[in-house]
Amino acid sequence: MRRYLWAAFLAATLGLISPAAALAADINNGSFEDGDFPTPGPSFQTLFAGTPSATSMTGWEVTAGQVDWITGLFWTAQDGTKSLDMNGFVPGTIVQTLTTPVNSTWAVQFYMAGNPDCGDGVKTLTVSATGAAPQTYTFTNTSATTHDDMGWTLETYTFVATGPSTELTFAADPLNTTFCGPALDNVSATVTIPVELTGADCKDGGWRTMSDDDGNAFKNQGACVSSFATAGETPIGSGR
Repeated sequence: MRRYLWAAFLAATLGLISPAAALAADINNGSFEDGDFPTPGPSFQTLFAGTPSATSMTGWEVTAGQVDWITGLFWTAQDGTKSLDMNGFVPGTIVQTLTTPVNSTWAVQFYMAGNPDCGDGVKTLTVSATGAAPQTYTFTNTSATTHDDMGWTLETYTFVATGPSTELTFAADPLNTTFCGPALDNVSATVTIPVELTGADCKDGGWRTMSDDDGNAFKNQGACVSSFATAGETPIGSGR
């Protein structure tokens, strides 16, 4: 039985985080500020899958349909000056490939709103990652949703990486065939990587920060060493 100490547990309980365990996730161009957008230019630019414009946004590719790359001349972004309407003339999909240590846990945060130009209604956005279940998010446009006050809402999608690279995907609802889709901005992430421990980690009070696979804290240094020596067969509460 292997023993793992998660960086998130350490951060929550003792504030002891190994630099190798807690990493700032690298979402490239999460606020859609960078790329081939004319300056000065229009208030938005439609990007089409399967054309050179599909890769106009640094770090992202439009892999299906169309998205509108929006500037502050059209509506107010949540962060910076640019954001996305995930529907161009038809619903669109964007993808970014992440470098993901296997078994690392990712918490992807993003802000969602809805294009208000088609009136009240529910906008739907699906987020997925390679090897993980997709999750659907909704935003309800009301009379209070305007270009100046989009009502951006923070959402979180969590997945566990199953391979060294993962495709992170945002997709508009294919049933919404209007030009008013869900709006997306300020994508970021944090990643937690499990750190495998050995018996040597029982030294110098290290056992105080550790627990077994069932969440039982080590009773003392001797119990810590015994548990590792017996591959977890010695119960933590045995006192041995």
